[in-house]
Amino acid sequence: MIIIQWHMYPVCATRINSLENFNYNVKVFSERPKVPFKDFDNEIFPPLYINSDDDPQNIIKENPKNIQALIITGWSHKKWLNYAKYLKKNGVIIIMMVDNNLRYSLKQILGKFYFQFFISKYSDYYLVPGNSSKKLLEFFGVKSSKIFTGYYGFTSNYFKKNKSKAREKNFVFVGQKIKRKGIDLLIKSYQNYLNKGGDWGLKIIGHGKYKIPINNKIEELEFVQPKDLSKIFQENYAFVLPSRVEHWGTVVAEAAASGMILALSNKVGSEMDILKTGLNGYSYNPYSMDEFTEVLLKISNLDSNELNVMSEYSISISKTFSEDSFSNSIHTILKNEIIK
Repeated sequence: MIIIQWHMYPVCATRINSLENFNYNVKVFSERPKVPFKDFDNEIFPPLYINSDDDPQNIIKENPKNIQALIITGWSHKKWLNYAKYLKKNGVIIIMMVDNNLRYSLKQILGKFYFQFFISKYSDYYLVPGNSSKKLLEFFGVKSSKIFTGYYGFTSNYFKKNKSKAREKNFVFVGQKIKRKGIDLLIKSYQNYLNKGGDWGLKIIGHGKYKIPINNKIEELEFVQPKDLSKIFQENYAFVLPSRVEHWGTVVAEAAASGMILALSNKVGSEMDILKTGLNGYSYNPYSMDEFTEVLLKISNLDSNELNVMSEYSISISKTFSEDSFSNSIHTILKNEIIK
């Protein structure tokens, strides 16, 4: 059996279903997400919802001898770390999922020593979304042979290209309407884009207190369910994410899998993995309105053939981040342990 703790069960946690490909028996434990997702009860391995203060040693009755691996979300959940310590002593493989990216901040420099002396003892292997998180763990002293990708990405049951629909010339933003996500930069840059003759529309999807100015070129939507978001991605050309800080950005993989051209801040972790400049989009400094505006203009000035070629490239590169990347990494880890 594989036990998985996935914090606040997001849409990308449905990647767990791909473990069925290897006939694993899986139990997933999670706090209820704050956003009103639906249909997770119909997944192959539906989450068993618990409270954040529940002790896994009290709620999981499995004999450690029957548990092959424990997969946990990061190192901030002390009770799960204690459970990992207990299982590890009983020969269970511990896999820690980490999404932080390398920024060489003072906190990370000091955290390197904390990680080496305290956190590293809890885990045998690590699962990361992409290169930036891998570099962080290597900076912390983890051997590259212990690091696997596949933590985040898209789930094809929700996000895929719809070949039968024509796309509209719109930019789409998905996320909280807060400064960290760059919503202020987006509005200023988009207005600058319109002033310079740009004519694409802008769709903004998400919650937040930031007041969006009234403009007939801007459409605001509140939270939408994943399958509805997938339709929006399939029906529009470009995805924008001007975040000032973004560990990885699962929504980027979802947009790419849906065939969207990307306009990403260079502070978005997945920019390093999914965006190839000039092939499926462009990046920019999230503190520069001029850079962002130029990227918006560059994309909207592409002709139909160029737009479609870039769209197809996004789909191609996103395949590396399908749900199979999760199950393949977990299976490789467990297979290697059996061989040992």
